[in-house]
Amino acid sequence: SVEGVRVVYTGLATTPSMMEFCRSSLDCDGAAMVTASHLPVERNGFKFFTKLSGGLSKPRMTQLVENAKSCAVMLHDTGILPPTSGEGAVFCSEWVDWMPHYARTLREAILREVTSDLKDEEQSEVTLPLAGLRIVLNAGNGSGGFFYEVLRELGADVSASLHLIADGDFPEGVPNPEYAPMIEETRRACEEANADLGIMFDTDADRSGFIAPRRVAADGTCLQYEELNRNRLIALLAVVFAKSSPGCAV
Repeated sequence: SVEGVRVVYTGLATTPSMMEFCRSSLDCDGAAMVTASHLPVERNGFKFFTKLSGGLSKPRMTQLVENAKSCAVMLHDTGILPPTSGEGAVFCSEWVDWMPHYARTLREAILREVTSDLKDEEQSEVTLPLAGLRIVLNAGNGSGGFFYEVLRELGADVSASLHLIADGDFPEGVPNPEYAPMIEETRRACEEANADLGIMFDTDADRSGFIAPRRVAADGTCLQYEELNRNRLIALLAVVFAKSSPGCAV
């Protein structure tokens, strides 16, 4: 309703995708996302993103909140609070189906990383880098269910995955890769499928955890799985980056 402002609606999205939305070629200056993240469903909040920083500084955030409060008080006092639905409501200018584009960039990034050490002619031959891997994805009924197709199209067997359909009531509990119930459920699914890896997402898919094989028998059967999250996941990433970028800071 503000002159000169163009607003687009993305629908269900993830936190990382919204950051990429602001940095994409669509010339989007900022984004606002409604999410409770890993909190209970009644604890919805907002996440804000900008093209430059991928977030708002505390002073900017404080200013934004104060401006919003002033506008809300003014609208309430004058009795012209716009309706939230119906003919007089304010709607977004247009719809942007962003997630398919974001999923494609993820697939391309995985292929690029897997083939980075190969010669140019060899890179084109690698189309299914995850072929032969059994992966259990537990999206927890959050927005990370899209990753199922990313993994499947790269060749992984993801048939044993869990809770892929988004449901804001979270019938299986609020997804959090650090919560014992989600960890245990994913571990059981990995055991039943003899999976090579389990992946857990929180509600808006900006936090992940893994279920990884701990002991494997000679025939390839996994005898024990363990969670890989929190500080242990950061430690693993530190090892990876220390090898790929010696001298870097973590």
